[in-house]
Amino acid sequence: MRRDGIDALLITPCASLFYLTGADLWRSERLIASVLRSDGSWENLGPAFEAERLRRSGLPGEILTWEEAQNPNPLLARMLAPGGASLKVAVEGTTWFDDLAPLSRLLPSARVTSATPLISHFRMKKDPEEIALMRAAARITLAVIRSLMDEMKEGMTEEEVLQRAGELSQALGVPLDGMVQFGANSAIPHADAGSVKLREGQVILFDMGVTVHGYHSDVSRTFAFGKAPDRFQQIYGLVKAAQEAGFRAARPGTSAGAVDEAARYVIRKAGFAKDFTHRLGHGLGLEVHEQPYLVAGNSLLLEEGMTVTIEPGIYL
Repeated sequence: MRRDGIDALLITPCASLFYLTGADLWRSERLIASVLRSDGSWENLGPAFEAERLRRSGLPGEILTWEEAQNPNPLLARMLAPGGASLKVAVEGTTWFDDLAPLSRLLPSARVTSATPLISHFRMKKDPEEIALMRAAARITLAVIRSLMDEMKEGMTEEEVLQRAGELSQALGVPLDGMVQFGANSAIPHADAGSVKLREGQVILFDMGVTVHGYHSDVSRTFAFGKAPDRFQQIYGLVKAAQEAGFRAARPGTSAGAVDEAARYVIRKAGFAKDFTHRLGHGLGLEVHEQPYLVAGNSLLLEEGMTVTIEPGIYL
């Protein structure tokens, strides 16, 4: 913050607040805000009736409160710029507009900027403890998928399989979020599980993840139920080759866009460019989708400790 001339960082409940403070708070219509100043001091603002919860959350620094009938925005403005001083304030990127807009009127001399470049610089690079949590989450997710493959029977619906996946993950002590798609539905990225019934030779797409102490896994796996059709085997092999090309390209010093291109080239060369409809991958950590994004044109150079997904696809 001192290097970038930032006087105060404003952050409301989100993954980045948890990352910086360990306070796992949810966001609601009642304003909760934490302010970090360039001298290292913290100050927090929240509803008076939740003061004890905020104190127990682990937020560093003093807890200031506002009453239900009170407008908290003037209090927040004074926290950010005591005496109305002209300061540079960096705001965490997911802060709600309705929380931010009043500040521009109350602090007309303040320079407001995004805190995303500041915070993402640290969050992108994971330490060994963070990586260990994500590895644990990935192992659990793969164990759930293997169990599902052993249990699935013809006639089961997508919804039934997804419900069973949730039961398996809960038995292992973690929550699961994800999708199960059969047949034609597997060609629709991010389709919700429905009442489609499983049939012999049908394609099954799992896109699942669990959370271990706040850190996510994100695992996509494609299977055929019973004998795999020849066309499926051809496309599967091509996507696997593209993924391996992405793995090889993902090295420190390589741009995020170049990793996308390495995998995309394999699919484009085979004539399926228009069927690979999304970026290659994304960062993974306290959020399922976070920086860095492996997408064409992203010149960000990958660094040791960055954790990304490599997930090419061909959708027919």
